[in-house]
Amino acid sequence: MDSALQHLVNTRDIESLYDVMTENDDFLVCLEAAEGLVMLGDLRGVEFIQDATESEDEDIKAVAEEILASPELRRVREDVLARKRQERQARLETARQRLQQGKTVFLYKTVFLGVSNFVSNEISEDGESVEALNEYGCEGWEVAAFFANPGAAAPITLNGKLTGGYFLLKKEITPDEISELG
Repeated sequence: MDSALQHLVNTRDIESLYDVMTENDDFLVCLEAAEGLVMLGDLRGVEFIQDATESEDEDIKAVAEEILASPELRRVREDVLARKRQERQARLETARQRLQQGKTVFLYKTVFLGVSNFVSNEISEDGESVEALNEYGCEGWEVAAFFANPGAAAPITLNGKLTGGYFLLKKEITPDEISELG
């Protein structure tokens, strides 16, 4: 590993490693930064390396596969995943206890809907039915927020129209729905 990257790992500078991984022009340096993130327990590095195994560039693909196959990375990855499972179990237990005490517990999720899902060509005086959101609503989910599609290259088309967005949905869990917590 490059000495500058090794220094970032030694000083546990996760944010700088992430910046190198996502912004460096040399993809092999990006892979090394991703490996450093994994060594520090940051799963974003694993995701980056796994994505690189799908590269059309054979050199990048080979390096990514070599990194993923290393015993040290495999051990760290397994440790991180085990810790994440333990943290999830602890959160679920806290939620179960809250429900048993009569307190509220909420689940949240995001769903992407293209503009065609909630805007039609027909204009109605009483508004439009948003079938996709109605389905979620019938399951107990409510819209908590809407975000224009920030991940798209252009959330708004050239003629100024929105292409879609993410709905943040919220659902209160009742004691008889405790199984939905996972």
